[in-house]
Amino acid sequence: MKALIAIFLAMGIYSMAANSIAATNDSYNEPHRITFYDANKDKNVLIVTGYCIADSKSDTLVEVSCKVDDGNKIWRQQVRVNDDITYFDDPVKKFTKYKVRVQQSK
Repeated sequence: MKALIAIFLAMGIYSMAANSIAATNDSYNEPHRITFYDANKDKNVLIVTGYCIADSKSDTLVEVSCKVDDGNKIWRQQVRVNDDITYFDDPVKKFTKYKVRVQQSK
């Protein structure tokens, strides 16, 4: 289990670096699924899907920004991350343009 957590944390560090680069490129051109994962509970705590970017504001704060309303407005949400909660940014192939889908775990 510790090895699995170490892998997820390493992937999170890589993901944060990749997301920071993507955010500076302002890549709203492709839809993304941004998943926040809690390694202690072994479940996703938040999934945001849309024309979005994730920007690491600090070691503990990630801002998710998505284009909405025909691309004329930006929806933003800030999420705190820590040693147990990391995130992944994956491209998705098909998604309705300028809609945002948010899923929270129960």
